[in-house]
Amino acid sequence: MKPDKNLWFDKNDSVWYSHPVVRREDSRAFMERQHYAGLAVRGWLEPKYFLMGSDWTASSDNHSLSYMAKMGGWAILDYGINFSEKPYDWLQLGYASYLSSWALMNTGTPESDYGFWAPGKKNDGAMGWAFMEQKQGNAWIRKTVDRGSWFYDGEADLGLGATFRMAATVLTDDPLFGWIALGGTLREDRKAYYVNPRDGVRNRFSIATSDRRFTAELARDGFSREGEIVVGKDMKSVTFTIENRTGDNHKTKIFFFVKPGENVKVKAGGKTIPVTRTSERELECDVPVTMKGGKVTIQII
Repeated sequence: MKPDKNLWFDKNDSVWYSHPVVRREDSRAFMERQHYAGLAVRGWLEPKYFLMGSDWTASSDNHSLSYMAKMGGWAILDYGINFSEKPYDWLQLGYASYLSSWALMNTGTPESDYGFWAPGKKNDGAMGWAFMEQKQGNAWIRKTVDRGSWFYDGEADLGLGATFRMAATVLTDDPLFGWIALGGTLREDRKAYYVNPRDGVRNRFSIATSDRRFTAELARDGFSREGEIVVGKDMKSVTFTIENRTGDNHKTKIFFFVKPGENVKVKAGGKTIPVTRTSERELECDVPVTMKGGKVTIQII
């Protein structure tokens, strides 16, 4: 953000507003205030599936798991990955937010009659609007709803829209669970961690620890479904395979987010790819993806 003069005019008070000095510290302070205000309306004390990571409106005993569970949780997860000096509480809460409102989805198998909230094949995959926490209460549409998922949908699609922006697989050294892959499976040997991304979108991978921050985000395509993201134990190398999801020849832009001052070197199929720095913490490159084979291996140092 750059300084400005006469940015906007207040018609009511006949005053021009200017910002002759714009400081990084002020921006950070604003983000912190907004962040903690968001926590004031989010469950983070009790691990109940309809509270942990969820938003609530008015009070926590009315309803929860609305579209803001994911949309507000998106900011919390991003804060944990990119900004917090001690990321672990925020990663736990952010990922709980990502998972939370999936509890509203009515889905199952033929043996379970296709769902818990509204059985029957015709209801398979349906999504409730929010969750009624009282034994019985009034929903926004002036309907009485029993405890559980609301039996109609309104804004749940907004939360599902946030899914595609929030979905990520995150490798971290959680103080409770040790090394873990949020949104993925993890195995390791003496030399590396092997992460299979299962966040549902598979185009964003992050490493977030107290001393290491790294994110690779694909503008299109995705990480191979059956492949593994290989991270060296020294945290200096990452290797993964991109799958061609459109079946044509094209370029996939990869964005990298690192700590200030760090650089990345990228090879695609063994060939060095030019990397452009776009800001203090962000770099990007374009990787050719062809129809032949349909996949390309990326090596990052």
